[in-house]
Amino acid sequence: MGWLILTMGFYFVAFGVGAEVRFDSPRIWERARALSVGQKVLSLNTSYQKYDRRFSSDGQLELLGESYSRRLSWGEILEKESSAGQLDMRDYMKRKGVADSDTAATSRYQVSRQETRFDIHWAYGLTDRWMIGFQIPVTLRNTRVTQEIEMAPDFVEGVSAARLKRPGQPDPRAMAAKVRKLAEQQLENSGYDRVPSEQQSWDWGDVTLMSQETLMRSYSWAWGFQQIIRVPTSRNQSVSDYIQSSTDSGQIDLGVASLVDYRHRKWLLGWGLGYVFQLPDSVRLREPTEDSQLSQRVAPATRRDLGDWLWSSADANWSVARTISLNVRHSLLTKQRDTYSGRSPEGLAYNTYGTDTDQQLQETRLGLLYRLGSSSSRGGILSRWIAGIDYTYPWVGKNSMEASRTSLELMSYF
Repeated sequence: MGWLILTMGFYFVAFGVGAEVRFDSPRIWERARALSVGQKVLSLNTSYQKYDRRFSSDGQLELLGESYSRRLSWGEILEKESSAGQLDMRDYMKRKGVADSDTAATSRYQVSRQETRFDIHWAYGLTDRWMIGFQIPVTLRNTRVTQEIEMAPDFVEGVSAARLKRPGQPDPRAMAAKVRKLAEQQLENSGYDRVPSEQQSWDWGDVTLMSQETLMRSYSWAWGFQQIIRVPTSRNQSVSDYIQSSTDSGQIDLGVASLVDYRHRKWLLGWGLGYVFQLPDSVRLREPTEDSQLSQRVAPATRRDLGDWLWSSADANWSVARTISLNVRHSLLTKQRDTYSGRSPEGLAYNTYGTDTDQQLQETRLGLLYRLGSSSSRGGILSRWIAGIDYTYPWVGKNSMEASRTSLELMSYF
C-alpha cells in the first residue's frame, strides 16, 4: 500500500551540463527493516570533499578543467600579428620546421572545488512494516578557476636553447612573450568570456520523499522494498556558469530499491539493488556544438532527458561492543547517456546525445558508529542518540569525480 502512495528515486550531484551521479545513501534508509509503529528518527549529516580531478571517458584520471582546454595553431596566432611581425615568426617557423597547423599554445583551466553538504533526514514508522520520510540537502560550494596559456614544448625548448639574441634573428624571449600575448588576444576574440577566478554559492537541493515496506522478516532475515520521489525544489543552474557546479535538479526523478539484511551474532550483512528513472524536462543550456564548451551560445530552450541509472551495494556491520560498531560498504553504479533536443538561436532543430555523459563509479565507505549515553525503550519506541563518522573513497570510474569525502552524522531516535 505504501509503495502505491509514495513512488521512488535516490541521490546524485552533477558537474557540467550532464548529470553526474553521486551515490549518497543515508544510514536510516540502508536497512531492510522498517521502523516500529510511532518510532521517529532525525538525522543531521555534514560531509566535506575537495577535489581537482575526475575519471575521464576511458577511466583515466584527468584534471577537472581538462575538458575546457583549447589548442591554438600557429596559423591562428599569425592572423593576429602585423605584417612586419609575421616575417619574424615565419622565419622562426621555417628554422624549426613548424607548419601553420601545428600547435603553438594551449589554453588550460585549473579547476579546484570544495563542497560542504548539510543533509536533514527524517523517518517515521506508520505501521510495524511501513515507514515514510524525507531528505533536504543544502550545499556550500567554492570553485577556484585559474586560466593558463602553455606554449608548445618544442617552442619552449627553442627559447631555452637560444638565451641570447643572435645577429639577424629575433630575440627568442621577446618572441615567447609575443606569442603568449597573441594567444590571449585570440581567445578573447573567439567568443571566450572571462571566467570568474573564484565563486561561492549556497545551493538548496531538491527535496526527496521516501517510503519503505518490509515485505518479509524473521529473526535473521529481512527483505524491504523502497520507493522514492525527488521533487524539483532547487534553483535551476545559471547559464552564465561555464564551470558549472549546480546539482542535477529541476526534474522529477523516480526510483525503486530492494534491500536484504541477514543477521548472525554480532554481524549484520546487507545488500541493495535499485533503479532510478530520470524524467525529461525543459531547461536553458549552452548549445551543444563541436567547439570548445566555453564558446557555446545559449539555446532558447532545450529538452533534456537525463540517462537512467542502476546502483548496487553490499555492506557489513560488526558490533564491537554495546556502544560501538564498525561498518564497511561498497557501492557501484552505472548510468546511461543524456539526450538533448531543441532549436538553436537560428531556428535549426537538433537532437543529440550528451558527450561523455554515461557514467560508472565504484566507491567504498568505512564508518564507525558510537551510541551516546544510555538508551531506553517504551512501548517499542527507542530513545537514544547515535553519532557516526564515515570516509568514502572512489576506486574506479568513468566520467565521474575522483573525490573522497568525510562525513559526520548525528541521529536521534525518539
